[in-house]
Amino acid sequence: MSAVLSSDEILEQITALPYSEKAKLFHEASSNNRPDVVAKIMSVEDIKPGSLRASFYRAATHNRIEIGKLLIAKLETDVNWENEDNYGMTPLIRATTNKYGEFVQLLLTREDLNPNIVIQLKDHLGVLYPNTVLTTVFGYNSRAVIPLPNEQWKKDLLNDPRVDWDIHEQLIEQMVSVRKEQAVQSMALKQWSDEQDALEAKVAPVRAALGLPEPVDFV
Repeated sequence: MSAVLSSDEILEQITALPYSEKAKLFHEASSNNRPDVVAKIMSVEDIKPGSLRASFYRAATHNRIEIGKLLIAKLETDVNWENEDNYGMTPLIRATTNKYGEFVQLLLTREDLNPNIVIQLKDHLGVLYPNTVLTTVFGYNSRAVIPLPNEQWKKDLLNDPRVDWDIHEQLIEQMVSVRKEQAVQSMALKQWSDEQDALEAKVAPVRAALGLPEPVDFV
């Protein structure tokens, strides 16, 4: 049975590890929502910005508020990181998408937060459309017609002086063109589907006369 180590002894053992192993433990601790372990590792090692931003993004995605508080206190943590593996989403967009109000308010405490980053999402037809924190929360509506929300985090976001409403208005105009393209794509898809149904209606009796089975869709 291994001896129980004191807090100081644990810190000594962490300190003795090479950086690569400390970084692995940091990643494991943040992924498993262990702020106590994250704090221990950060107390003896300056974690590199790349690991900080990735862990902070995960914290915003999964509403790990205590992890978020630890990481946001480090100025090296990039709170505006655009994750290219997920449409360029930022921690703020992730938190607002999931309605994690407390995490949104935490993000708003950082002076360097940029709430105006525009990302491009793709709908089921493959049409790209612009998206921001504001469109995620309030839709493609002008400032004048957005009702005062009940939730405090939404009020804080709505009234944040860093929000550029000109960018939001431009996105509303862009969405007019996007919706037109979506309508065209949808009509084209329906026309193709109707043509395929009509063709199958002609082929079906021929197939039956030949004694062939119905085709199977492989997935």
